[in-house]
Amino acid sequence: MKIKPSSWFLIAILFVMVAVVVNSLTFKHFESAFLPLVLAGSIILLGAIELWRELSKGNETEQGDEKAPLMRKGTGFYPLMGWIVGFAVAIYVLGYLIAIALFLISFLLSEKFGWAKTIIIALATTATIYVLFEVLLRSGLWKGLIFL
Repeated sequence: MKIKPSSWFLIAILFVMVAVVVNSLTFKHFESAFLPLVLAGSIILLGAIELWRELSKGNETEQGDEKAPLMRKGTGFYPLMGWIVGFAVAIYVLGYLIAIALFLISFLLSEKFGWAKTIIIALATTATIYVLFEVLLRSGLWKGLIFL
């Protein structure tokens, strides 16, 4: 079985994240180690799942199948950069919570998700971010220029 370059890249990311976890365990205060542990742990989990998926499917997919979603209309560099810049501007003007909800609603609707599923995903994501940052971590999220 030949390992693809993307699999090697995932392996490299996993090694770096394991180093981050090991290094963060040497911090004196748990508060300092919490964020690196959560982020690196999440990346390790997702990277391992993706590596397992790549290695288990082997040579089943053809290159044409893999590149098909990338050739869809509106997925070039400039449209995607438009989404990113628009999201950043929305965060600056409206604040994190409103921008996240609006971004998710507009993006998911543009990707042909149904209204019900889109609203549920947007509300769940916004509520999770609110509880995580505002309630548990007690760190104030940016409220935006409009609400200052």
